[in-house]
Order: sequence, then structure tokens, then C-alpha cells
Amino acid sequence: MGNVVILIPQSYVGKTLSPQLDVSYFFNEQLSLGGYFQYGASLKGNCPPGSTCAHSLMRFGVDLNYQFAPVARLRPWVGVGAGYEILNRKEDEAATDTRLTYRLRGFELGHANVGLDFQLSPSMSVGPYVTAAMAQYSKVSSTYGSRSTQSFFQMDTLSIPKDMQKLHAWLQPGLRLQFRG
Repeated sequence: MGNVVILIPQSYVGKTLSPQLDVSYFFNEQLSLGGYFQYGASLKGNCPPGSTCAHSLMRFGVDLNYQFAPVARLRPWVGVGAGYEILNRKEDEAATDTRLTYRLRGFELGHANVGLDFQLSPSMSVGPYVTAAMAQYSKVSSTYGSRSTQSFFQMDTLSIPKDMQKLHAWLQPGLRLQFRG
């Protein structure tokens, strides 16, 4: 997928485990509108030699979902939405006792979900899903300083020039547990 911006190649992030919480209002048995919040931390990522790195990702926004067979045992569904995304990267270098952090922020231009729920009881279902999201970071901020003294220099939040903004995509499999009253 290339570079997110010149500062941080997207391959630095690595794989993340990203639980998501959704709260939805059902207009009828098939159509729901809701909000979502997701927070994930990287399990691995590329890091310069002699450094340790950590990453986190936060997404939040709105979803519109449609269930094709809301009262069946197997319930296929699709959804679309949009939101906002924040990516954090922390890089510690032991040899120089320094820490460098980046925060990238921008709009999730859109995402699509597809899933299949299995009814466990009249009010509970569970099933796999996949989300594909397209986003673009437009703001960056960073800090630099000493890890041992915890004194850091904070840079202002900067707008990323349009010609340096890159689209990026996330493909996220998941498991959904749904409770309905």
C-alpha cells in the first residue's frame, strides 16, 4: 500500500488486534444506524535496529447496517459508514535514551462491512465479518525527548500538504456478538 506519509511507511505498523464496540438503533428488524469505537495495538511492526516501537490505532464513526434475514437462524448482513482515525507510533532508542512519537489523524472516507450472524437465542447472535476501510491522514504531530528524564519537546500539529497525503486501506476480519432487546 506504500507510504502513509513520508514520515512513516505503513509497513511500520504491522498487525493489530483491534476490538470494536458498536451501539445501534434499529429502525425495524432489518435496518440499523449506530456509532462505533475501535482501539487496537500492534503486535509487531518494522522498527529501526536498536529501537523498540509501539503502535496504536483508534477509529470512531457511524454505521448503517442492513440485515437480509433478521429472523432466520443464519443472518447475512452488510453495512457502510464513515468516521475518523488516529494512528500513534512510539519509537524508543536505548543507545541515545530518546523517544520519538508521531500521531497521524484524518478522516475515514468510507468503509464497507459484510458478515453472517448465527442466532444463539432470540436476543443473541454471533458471527464472522470483514470490514474494508479507506482513509487519509491530514494532520501530524510529534514529540521528541529523553526517556529517562521524561522531558519532551512537543511539535505543533501540522496539516499534511495535499500532495503528501496518501490514501490507505485497512482490511479487518472480526467476530461480532450482538444483543437485541
